[in-house]
Amino acid sequence: MILNKREKKNCYETKFQEIENSLNKHLEFRKQASLFSDVVQSLIDVRLIVFEMIDVLSEIIWFKNRDFKFLFLNRKMAEQVYGRKRNEIIGRTHNELHNSQGPVITDLITYQERKKCKFIQTTFTSTGGRLFECYKIPLFSEEQTFRGIVGCGRDITNDFNINLKQLTIDGVITHLENGFYYYINKEDEL
Repeated sequence: MILNKREKKNCYETKFQEIENSLNKHLEFRKQASLFSDVVQSLIDVRLIVFEMIDVLSEIIWFKNRDFKFLFLNRKMAEQVYGRKRNEIIGRTHNELHNSQGPVITDLITYQERKKCKFIQTTFTSTGGRLFECYKIPLFSEEQTFRGIVGCGRDITNDFNINLKQLTIDGVITHLENGFYYYINKEDEL
């Protein structure tokens, strides 16, 4: 088959157009990939900034998985409560780190209640027994599968002036062998 000049020109133009379209698609893909990479890097940066912000808070903050193993805790909790470096705590349960039962029991109550709970509880820390006011929130998937617990708390040992008789009127105090926890489950106080 012999092509005349016009047919050759059209054939070359078609091939050139195909190459140009392919190149444009490739450039668009690279542009989208670059934008995606920028978004991912921004999310990583935001995550790091949030973790840095959490680390400078005066409260203790933690995330535990469904087996109640620490996934994250801020520097204050690692140092004040456990007297350890964070990487020595991640992946372990409270029981593996301390002999106090209060936090373990309040985790289970939070899981069973399936809602945000507030506790005043004793916790044995690296500096001895301390009293913490804690909020714990259970996390569930859309399918209602338990995912873990997010918690925050503050040390109220030095300013704890609550009359224990008043506590028994407002909530339930449970004495444990090595301390106590006080369960407050009033929605208006949460």
